[in-house]
Amino acid sequence: MKKLISVLFSALFVLFCSACISELPYNATIADKAENFMKEEYLAENKTHCSGSTDTLPDKICKIIQTEEEYAKAFKSFPEETDFKRDILVVYFFTDIYYGFDCKLQKITNDNGEITIEILHRTAKKAPNGSTPPSTSSPTQRCLAVKLTNCDYTDINVNLIYE
Repeated sequence: MKKLISVLFSALFVLFCSACISELPYNATIADKAENFMKEEYLAENKTHCSGSTDTLPDKICKIIQTEEEYAKAFKSFPEETDFKRDILVVYFFTDIYYGFDCKLQKITNDNGEITIEILHRTAKKAPNGSTPPSTSSPTQRCLAVKLTNCDYTDINVNLIYE
């Protein structure tokens, strides 16, 4: 019994330490499917290209919200407290064909003020034979909002990685 308890305690300790090590800088958090918190007018102003259409819209849009006024134009609510004296919101719009799958913050790097945010977009796991099962959705406007605290930046880029 003592051995079982010590093994469980050790496993919990390792999990806790790995969670601390992998913590993202700038107290970064993500609001996936942030379009659910946004105003319709703002979403309409930030439409992205839908493949197969003849529109001339951009494939992706990245905006940085730094003030209460910008926030009030974009959001009707937000799942997290945001203090624009120290926080910014990086808002990333794109047209998604894997809407049923989650997006997670993967990594944030700062190269002399140029911040790169890597976001992992899950997709369907491959079948044992190596094929990918049908898993796409109709093209849908999707928005990710990343909150960063106290980050000095000159430029911010978002990389979406599909897995």
